[in-house]
Amino acid sequence: MNYLAYTYAEENIHLEAAETLARRALAVKPKDGYILDTMGWILFKRGDLESAVKYLEAAYKANSSESVIVEHLADAYTQKELIEKAVLLYRKAIELETDTKKIESLQQKLTSIETMDVKKSRLPASSDKPTAIRKK
Repeated sequence: MNYLAYTYAEENIHLEAAETLARRALAVKPKDGYILDTMGWILFKRGDLESAVKYLEAAYKANSSESVIVEHLADAYTQKELIEKAVLLYRKAIELETDTKKIESLQQKLTSIETMDVKKSRLPASSDKPTAIRKK
């Protein structure tokens, strides 16, 4: 069940059916990190970021040594603009990963959000907006 649900999520197809399958798998093994990850990833793909993060954090707690679980949580944190948390997790995923192509992909994600964070820090705060010039 979990494998099919995860495959659907990865392909971004049949997400409603994938969620049903993942929920059935969770009913059997509610603390399984891989199943929690699948459920979180499906919810992420469906746009339910709040619920996705809850499942992905539980998956990470259950299995923090699996690079794809770490990456999924980092992706969710990136979407929530929790950049510092995402950076730490992408770095961890890179350390855990053994596949060269996957490491390159993770490095690109890391570089992208680090660049995004630098650009954000250069933006003026809302209180720094220039005030209108008064006429005398």
